[in-house]
Amino acid sequence: MSAPEGRAYSARAGGVAVGAVAVVFVLLAGGWLLRTHVRYLGSNSVAPRLPLPALTPGHRLCIRDLVLPAHANAIRLQLQAPAPLPVTMRVSAGGRTQVTTGHAPAGHPGGVFPIAPFDRDTPATACITVRQTLPSIAGMPPGGSGEGQAYYDKAPSGRLAVAYLRLPARSLLSALPAGARHAALFRAGFVRAWTYALIALLVLAAWVAGLRLVLREGE
Repeated sequence: MSAPEGRAYSARAGGVAVGAVAVVFVLLAGGWLLRTHVRYLGSNSVAPRLPLPALTPGHRLCIRDLVLPAHANAIRLQLQAPAPLPVTMRVSAGGRTQVTTGHAPAGHPGGVFPIAPFDRDTPATACITVRQTLPSIAGMPPGGSGEGQAYYDKAPSGRLAVAYLRLPARSLLSALPAGARHAALFRAGFVRAWTYALIALLVLAAWVAGLRLVLREGE
């Protein structure tokens, strides 16, 4: 015996609603997994209170007494320009000098300079130069002591706001196998990385079976 028309319509509508929610979830979860995650490893605790003098071509601004945290592979400054402006940084640390390029963005302060990481905390000095005038460099006025003292052509200029980052080499999706292995470390002995993949498949199968049951009610 077939179900009443109203009941069939209600079941189909319920199935469509459940399916739509599932599709939205998959899209959101997939988008999140394809993104990358930047780890914040520390800073020199300098608040970007005001802009320091503009940096012009032919001059350099050096930041001394930096300590690169272990595994940090990028330095972030608070730079800003009317239009995106390339900035060159020379980082002297661990007995070698690295040359890297970042950009002073337009509209909001920023500027990330990738570097080769070290296995331990490493003292460093970083100097930036430009081919066009860099009008805005955020930091604090001269005075006090601590990490991040800035010198404009060897003359004290203030303290720059510096942050240390760990940039990702891959998306969160590619990190799932390692995440599953880590999650299984402190579980019962029978739990392995594949256990989580099995659970995901069982959840998917249960959802498909439940959706089929809902739709069958409308037949």
